[in-house]
Amino acid sequence: MNNILDLFYAIILMCVFLFLGYLIKEKIKFFKYSYINSSIIGGFLFLFINSFAIIKIKQEYIEFYRFLPSILIIPVLACAALGIKFNLVIKTSKNILILALIISAVSVLQFIAGLFSQYIFDYDFYKSFGLELSIAYAGGHASAGVLASILRQLNINYYEQAQSVAITLATFGLLGAIVLGILFINIAKKYKICFNDLEEKEEKLKIHLSTFILHLIFILFICFIAYFVLKIIKFYDVFILKNISIWAYTMIIMLFAWLIIIKAKKAHLINNQIKSKISSIFSEFAIICAISSMEFKIVAYYWQAILYMIIIGYILTASALYFMCKYLIKEDYFAYMMATFGCLCGVFLTGILLLKLLKVDYKSQITINFSLAYTLSSIFYFAILNYIVISLITNGLNQTMLFISLLAFSFIFLAIIVAKLKFFKS
Repeated sequence: MNNILDLFYAIILMCVFLFLGYLIKEKIKFFKYSYINSSIIGGFLFLFINSFAIIKIKQEYIEFYRFLPSILIIPVLACAALGIKFNLVIKTSKNILILALIISAVSVLQFIAGLFSQYIFDYDFYKSFGLELSIAYAGGHASAGVLASILRQLNINYYEQAQSVAITLATFGLLGAIVLGILFINIAKKYKICFNDLEEKEEKLKIHLSTFILHLIFILFICFIAYFVLKIIKFYDVFILKNISIWAYTMIIMLFAWLIIIKAKKAHLINNQIKSKISSIFSEFAIICAISSMEFKIVAYYWQAILYMIIIGYILTASALYFMCKYLIKEDYFAYMMATFGCLCGVFLTGILLLKLLKVDYKSQITINFSLAYTLSSIFYFAILNYIVISLITNGLNQTMLFISLLAFSFIFLAIIVAKLKFFKS
């Protein structure tokens, strides 16, 4: 960006397309009932207009949008670490731990399936190609910014290509999660294996501006501290710690801050719904920026490998979850399977959507267990992601594949052990 005015215009342009995405979603029935975010609609609208030169967009704007998701994702991950109910994690059933291990195992299996494309296809792959399958399916559109952030921090010049591939996979993953999820539910209803519960209407949230601003300031302050800590570590060139990404420090510092808040008996001041609203705002802008700056040339070049990852991602995720949930959880296994299928092909809210289609109350134990399991697995997932990327770059494909294969086996083995234990509450 040459000046502040260009920066302002670029942000305003993104807001316009985000609003257009919202209008299209509200006015066109297909989009209204398809559960596709306004940011995804607006992003692809921008991409279409720019690609076919209907409106000439400055290249520096595109570069700015390409850079932005890796920054916006940091407060999103800070929000994920804020408000964790440690007492529920400790006291509730073993299903939380089993489900967290299942989610972790399948997300690591997605890494293996994605990286395996480097053995199958004869492309000039960049080193981290294939990681995008799990990044996109288990993380969603916003997580494309996480991968870009790690690669950019390591001074890797192909972070733009990785982000474009991840966005493409995330789009197909989200659509597949909804379409296949509804198909699975209809099949399950036909054979009467669905879980049914009374559905309640979600309470409307009343947000006071001052409360919203206080939450936002606190989250951004933690992000600032994380940046400051990383700057000191890099200044003193601390071994290993200097290669850990900024968002990992943000999550760790936020967890410590949250523990201090709990110890001070001020946890009631944190509103999880307001926190979620702040997270969704940053996510929406991260998603629309990432989609708007996609490069069709990269997607077209790797189209065979991308198509392989899309298909194998659906098959692997659905089959692994079916067998693991059925034989390790057993009670209400189909509801847990659909929730995890939604989040491991789409996003967390896709899992909640599929539970609602099963008429599972959003306050039920199933939803609570799923939410806590997803939170636990997410913390580990983003912690291990940094190491996997560094391992691919420094140790190569074969060693990394061996490591993540052992990791997947460990998660499955631990899930089986926990399922067999008797001293956990059921």
